[in-house]
Amino acid sequence: MAVYDENILKNPFYLAFEKQRPDLCRRVADFHGIVLVPCCESLNVSSYLDSHFDSYVLRPVEEGYKTVCGKVFRIQDRQVILGSGFPTPSVVSILFEETFYNDQEQSYSILCISRPLEIELSPIEVNPPPTYSLRSLEDVREFLGRRSHKLDRFIQNFRQAFKEQERKGLRHHITSTQVWCFSKQMLICSFFQIYIHHGIHDLIFNLVGALEASQDASFNKITRSFQELQQKDLGVKPNFSINLSRAKRELSQLNQHTSPLLKVQCLRRVILIATQTPRPSIEAVGADDLLSVVLYLLLKTEIPNWMANLSYMRNFCFSNSSKDELSYCLSTFEAAVEYINLGKLQKTGSKLPFWLNLSNWKS
Repeated sequence: MAVYDENILKNPFYLAFEKQRPDLCRRVADFHGIVLVPCCESLNVSSYLDSHFDSYVLRPVEEGYKTVCGKVFRIQDRQVILGSGFPTPSVVSILFEETFYNDQEQSYSILCISRPLEIELSPIEVNPPPTYSLRSLEDVREFLGRRSHKLDRFIQNFRQAFKEQERKGLRHHITSTQVWCFSKQMLICSFFQIYIHHGIHDLIFNLVGALEASQDASFNKITRSFQELQQKDLGVKPNFSINLSRAKRELSQLNQHTSPLLKVQCLRRVILIATQTPRPSIEAVGADDLLSVVLYLLLKTEIPNWMANLSYMRNFCFSNSSKDELSYCLSTFEAAVEYINLGKLQKTGSKLPFWLNLSNWKS
């Protein structure tokens, strides 16, 4: 399944389902069925009719699945395919699956889906899963298919225009890249953004790397002087220790990602791995605890160009929202880098000051 995460037990749709239809909760466990739960971000109503949930409980049948109200579904390739009983055939992406148990230890499955079943969308809006489910350029290429040829022509035009003005400063290229993407209407789709950034990565990232080279050299000199610091010196709690090796391996892949969006998603996965709990939630981790973990990872993972990476992510990731979880993760790493740059680390250990609380660093 995809890497999108949310706590189903806090999902308003699922909470309403449990409260309003305990009969369906019992029945779905009796036949080991499936409950479809639209992800939190897709919900736009706060109350539901009792009958509304009939379309979201699936029972296995020979030809696929049927709801208690007779609608037909198929599940294939991480998608729910809506069949007879719906106004028009369409598909809804599956974000992740969880297994739940009732008081009698009977199991049933929860499929978190990208949107409510009643919303009718155009094909390009129906197919792509949310941002967090994109793990690699290969995912993007698989989705785009033949559409990538048209994007390739756009990329070649941009590369030519860039070479003609490559001596201009970073601000010019940030603006021109953003304007160019807007003119091609690419910002509305993460798939397009990732594919385009891959095509121009060598131009943009090399420029950013050259501009940030002296800052990177200075930062690397500082981090090398603190290599002897251990987890306890940085205030990392013992319950996080078990996951830090995996988090370091994930973080070491940062420079293999060519898109700023995929780079920020890499940071998010690093934080989720490092602070792993039975139900992952970045917001559940204390700000000081999170900063301690990120400081340790910055010192112990060999990334030679942190300044270039942070500048690339911040300036060229054209997200629709600056206050989402991805931005929060990026701000966390920026805060930790600034903390190191300001010389706040001590060789005998460090105590995080109050002003570094992450609430002050959210964009």
